[in-house]
Amino acid sequence: DAIVLMFVSGLRSSEVMQLKWEDVNFQRKNILFKDTKNRRDHLIPMSRLMYAMLKKRDANRHALGKTLPGRAASEYVFPNRLGTGPLKDVRKTRQGILRQASLPSLTNHDLRRTFVTICEQIGIEEAIYKKMINHHTGVTGGYVQTSQSTLLENFERVSTYISLSMPVFIDGELQDRGAG
Repeated sequence: DAIVLMFVSGLRSSEVMQLKWEDVNFQRKNILFKDTKNRRDHLIPMSRLMYAMLKKRDANRHALGKTLPGRAASEYVFPNRLGTGPLKDVRKTRQGILRQASLPSLTNHDLRRTFVTICEQIGIEEAIYKKMINHHTGVTGGYVQTSQSTLLENFERVSTYISLSMPVFIDGELQDRGAG
């Protein structure tokens, strides 16, 4: 799930892996990433895909807390396997997914680059996708105010693009269209 959240949000792996449940607001449908790499908090709206994924994870966190020896499952969205703190590394999981899908190796940062590439392909303005991924925008970029509704609209566009690009199998047969 951490890898999927990185892919559909374009966020840094460190931001995703340090995410705490107290910073996920299901009522307002947003996520606050605190003290990010550029030393500022970053609030993003949850796309429907992000919301569904995190809601399912939230529903399972109490069961996860019972299987992990520590208390991190109640605090972190992505706890480590010992339950003592946040997830630190997703390399093994990522490489396992890639191996199963017969895809070449890639890094967490490749997920971020792919997100930006998708934004470019579907016509999202650079100033907007830089806000989406919490990228430093320079002096003049700081003057551009981007609303949460604009960010949400564009996160939805990316999620739709990804969904429509995914292969779909019905009764073991590859279909022409994506999942959307």
